[in-house]
Amino acid sequence: MDPIFYFSVMSVTFFLFILEIYFAFKLIKIQQNYPMKGPRIFLLATIIGSLSSLMQLIYRTLHPNAIEISETGSNDIILGIISAYFVLVFLNYYEESHLDASKMIITTILGLITIFSTNEDIIAILFEINVLLGIATSLSVMFFFLYILIVGRNTIKRMMEYATSEQKKSINLVKWYIYLSFGGVTIVYFTANMITSVQSQYNTFSAFWTAIMPQIMIIFANMCFYFGYIKPGNPASFQPQRIDKFVLISEAGLPIYTFDVEKDVKGIDDALLSGAITAIAAVLREATNIVGELKTIEIGSQSILLRKKGDLTGVLFSYLPTQFLRQAVSLLMDKLTAILDSVDYTSLTTDQLNEIEQLIKNTLGY
Repeated sequence: MDPIFYFSVMSVTFFLFILEIYFAFKLIKIQQNYPMKGPRIFLLATIIGSLSSLMQLIYRTLHPNAIEISETGSNDIILGIISAYFVLVFLNYYEESHLDASKMIITTILGLITIFSTNEDIIAILFEINVLLGIATSLSVMFFFLYILIVGRNTIKRMMEYATSEQKKSINLVKWYIYLSFGGVTIVYFTANMITSVQSQYNTFSAFWTAIMPQIMIIFANMCFYFGYIKPGNPASFQPQRIDKFVLISEAGLPIYTFDVEKDVKGIDDALLSGAITAIAAVLREATNIVGELKTIEIGSQSILLRKKGDLTGVLFSYLPTQFLRQAVSLLMDKLTAILDSVDYTSLTTDQLNEIEQLIKNTLGY
């Protein structure tokens, strides 16, 4: 390999590795501020991506004449499959009405089959049994990434239906992360294999397309994810809004604070609402004998999430609740209990009410 070209390949791969390490540290910081599942899931995907880049750096250091993507080994492909799976797990955290359990089970099975099919010995055996079966198996990685692309695109489309204008910007950037990571890189891999099969020697374009273009594509994809999810620094910024009301209630059944998404729309009287919720919560406690865990009550198209912490009860009215919202309610109650400890709920100051409102908005994404 030409020394200049080799330096270019190593530089781009090293830059991608450093970028992924930096994103991993940023996600750890978000996880510390918001101990939630979303940042932790993508942290795993980012660590896997950095391992893939590190493997390529080591391989190209030991084999400076390597050009083809396939020369970095099947382990690199397996890491890509696992990383793609975690991306769908991440989307499932924020959107489980479309990306439901059945789709996740199918994704898991397909991922395992795809990993199994990367073994060259298995592909050779299948070619001997049936040529078409062998070809299909050899293309299974491409099919899996296209499957991730389609499911991811449809999930993002569903999320956009409920997103605010600000959230749409973040969700659109993550959409482009999916397009570039799984659509763009899949096209590059496929065309690179075609170039390899029809050319006996590499020219400048084919070498660039095969060795450098995939890394550039992933760099742009990661930058999209950075500005869409990591830079805002709050997991709630990515959650499509499906909340009608949040009510904080004292143990006596009195409403302490009500957060209305539609403030101009007159709803149920707070005192009447809190009395009904207190009665429901009491029935739940008697029926289950469990206090402090998150409870969900389904009433028609509405879901009521109840979380009791100390002598406070938080109630979230939502349609199509997500894993994020369930975790957010628990996290919110932990924080509210901390700031309202030893406080007279009947005489909250304006500053205290503003602090409660800001905490609700920050945790739920408003």
